Amino acid sequence: QRLKGWESDEIVADYISNRLLNKIGAFCTGPVTQKQCLELRSRLEEERQNIEEEYETYHEQERQLSKELKEKQKLLDDMKNNRKSYPEILTKARTALEQKLTALYGRTVKVWIFADLFDVEEEEWKNAVEGRLGRLKLSLITEPNVAAAAFREMRQFEEVDLINSEAVTKSDPTAEEGSLYETVRAGEPFADSCLKRYLGRIMKCRTVEELRTVKDGVTPDCYSYSNFIFRHLKK
Repeated sequence: QRLKGWESDEIVADYISNRLLNKIGAFCTGPVTQKQCLELRSRLEEERQNIEEEYETYHEQERQLSKELKEKQKLLDDMKNNRKSYPEILTKARTALEQKLTALYGRTVKVWIFADLFDVEEEEWKNAVEGRLGRLKLSLITEPNVAAAAFREMRQFEEVDLINSEAVTKSDPTAEEGSLYETVRAGEPFADSCLKRYLGRIMKCRTVEELRTVKDGVTPDCYSYSNFIFRHLKK
């Protein structure tokens, strides 16, 4: 009678196959044989194993979602308290690289997250700056004189980017008047060079019409335009 009740139980029906329900139906309506009992028991065992595997899958998804929820809660808390929040893998890589370089040089060597080295002074252009820098703002960066060693030590952190501050500084980048670079300020000279390199050719534009008059530009609400891209799309 309890097995027969499974046929009308919607929750059970979602988890067991029609094949098993048919076997239960045959078991409950005709004479019971040893063969029927063994086949039904075997099929019930298969279904149980399938349900356990599905349960483990859901349980793993729950653990992953719980982890993501904690990360998002921390991010929200940091935003409410005006703190910058970074992925755990980034902060771990920063700490590990700092330790390796400090041991290598026998002195304290600092490793920064690029976003910590500059501020957007014109709030109106904050979204435009963050949008155009993209994942670069979440890159690690060191003083130019240890950049080469930092790249050698970064091989184990393939998911984390490292800015070559030595190469950028040696290229001596400049910024055009009216560029997005004018909206930011950095305390470290090498970080300032990087901002010139990444933002110094992107022009600040108030309207979409202005965008069409420059080689590369962006508006405060993050509309971007590049003549290079436009030419190729047109072609």
